[in-house]
Amino acid sequence: MPRGDEHSRVTAMGGCISLNGIWRLRAGDWTATIPGEVPGDNYTALEKAGRIPDPYFGCNEAQVQWPAEADWIYSRTFTVAPELLACPSVLLHFDSIDTVADLFINGRPLAHVDNEFRRWRFEVKPLLNAGANELEIRIRAPARAIREEEQRYPHPDVISWGCNTLHQIERLRKCQCSSGWDWGISLPVSGIYGDTYLFGARTATLEYAWDTQQHTGRTSRVTLTAELKPLASARAGDTVEVVFAFNGATRRVTAVVPRDCGAIHASCTFTVKNPERWWPNGFGAQKLYPFTVTAEGQSMTRQIGLRTIEVVRRKDGGGETFGFRVNGVDLFAKGANWIPCEAHPARRTPDRYAALLESMAAANMNMVRVWGGGIYEPECFYEACDRLGLLVWQDMMFACGVYPDDPLFQSNVRAEVTHQVKRLRSHPSIALWCGDNENLSCVYVTRSHYALIDRLNRVEAEAIAAADPTRCYWPTSPCSGDREYERNFDPAFGDTHLWGVEHGDRDLTGYLKRKARFVSEYGFASFPSLETVRTFAEPKDFNATSPVMDNHQKKNGATAGMFAMMSNYFRMPDGFAETLYLSQVKQAFALKTVTECWHA
Repeated sequence: MPRGDEHSRVTAMGGCISLNGIWRLRAGDWTATIPGEVPGDNYTALEKAGRIPDPYFGCNEAQVQWPAEADWIYSRTFTVAPELLACPSVLLHFDSIDTVADLFINGRPLAHVDNEFRRWRFEVKPLLNAGANELEIRIRAPARAIREEEQRYPHPDVISWGCNTLHQIERLRKCQCSSGWDWGISLPVSGIYGDTYLFGARTATLEYAWDTQQHTGRTSRVTLTAELKPLASARAGDTVEVVFAFNGATRRVTAVVPRDCGAIHASCTFTVKNPERWWPNGFGAQKLYPFTVTAEGQSMTRQIGLRTIEVVRRKDGGGETFGFRVNGVDLFAKGANWIPCEAHPARRTPDRYAALLESMAAANMNMVRVWGGGIYEPECFYEACDRLGLLVWQDMMFACGVYPDDPLFQSNVRAEVTHQVKRLRSHPSIALWCGDNENLSCVYVTRSHYALIDRLNRVEAEAIAAADPTRCYWPTSPCSGDREYERNFDPAFGDTHLWGVEHGDRDLTGYLKRKARFVSEYGFASFPSLETVRTFAEPKDFNATSPVMDNHQKKNGATAGMFAMMSNYFRMPDGFAETLYLSQVKQAFALKTVTECWHA
């Protein structure tokens, strides 16, 4: 999987000790260990060690669910030089730990963590020795962590509408589709993702950097802001020199630790004459301007695009428009929804991201929706979108369920959303923040649980407004905007998820009957190609309704639906390969029909 945020990796006082590499990994009841790569996950390590079969092959998926019931312990030895211990403060950094875990250094407790989507930094100097040290991460079994959360807050209205093997996965701040969805395998992974390292600091840590822009005629004013967090040893009035470098100019700002020793913000403004604008794919070039922020030996580099973006909602005779305007130009959004590109986190490589996103751009797409049942993607994803001109509709990571509303959960969500929005807001590709995927749709089905959904939306809205007031916050997808829940699915307003043709009509003329302002999710299923089927099935299983094919079809009734649709338009094929191919012809015909209909 990709390393962490390479452009904000700390280069700090006394050096930086990377803890990436091969760790020792064992289940809680094992005495022996296997190699576990960090960043990486337990399923990849188990497969490499021969402890589990390929989860994708045949019906092996059922045989590899037991890791969800096991605790997983990552451990390693590392050496600390006296120079690092000479720093006033030494911090341990994790981009991501999945999910509920207890951390120990040299056998002594360090911290408890409970959110895959938060960055974690801990003061560790009092626990370190000069020379050899031992770090241990004890990750709770996901299934047991859910049961413990149910006991802690046994709210009867917390529900899931996904196809999860882990009941009530909504109680964990973890990739929601990791235990399966109606399109994917159940691999409830545990692991350590991104970068893990030790670094030294004196007064504060550099946390985030972002830009705000003002455009007038042929001039752009770019204000760069750095956010720092004072260390526990810092005192009100202490100063930190922050250096900004942008567009060939360098400026220094002296920041002061505030009275409450809260976050430090340092800003400075640069003027760009005759700026080159950043444009979505198909509308112009994607000019990127790098900037670097440095403070106390810690540095962070970002690339920004100079552009304006608006979500246009204008009343008309039939309801209200919904669309995107970039640099004053309205665009017709052409794109796709993005789910995690691999179930094994270790297999999500920069090359894999680049190949998929470049394929989208080559297909003339200009937008991608990061779906709320997956993950906030790594920096390489958003950097590729910046480079390719793919606007990003960014869901928060909540999907198809009703989530807890207790103060502890809400506090965790607020910290998660704040971190992710501040981490990503400098990317010119980010077009909109969205609260979730189809939480309200699930409520619409049951006509209940409105209060819990509203409380989650309010926490997200407050956190996003504070972290990035420059972009639109859309409460949920789909929704009609700022309307009562009972009236929230009027296609004349907001965005729509359109699945009725595939799931209900089974007739492509259904697309001609359905009108919507902005279709943020739709699709049409097909079988995979024969080349793909050969990677998970033997020739004896080459039948569209064989147990192996059924095991890989995650949506109930979908195979029968594909055959029904094919029989409406074609004569039934003679063999297995022909069946796969004809399903893809039918899929292409469906997408052609709907694209031409909505573009007309």
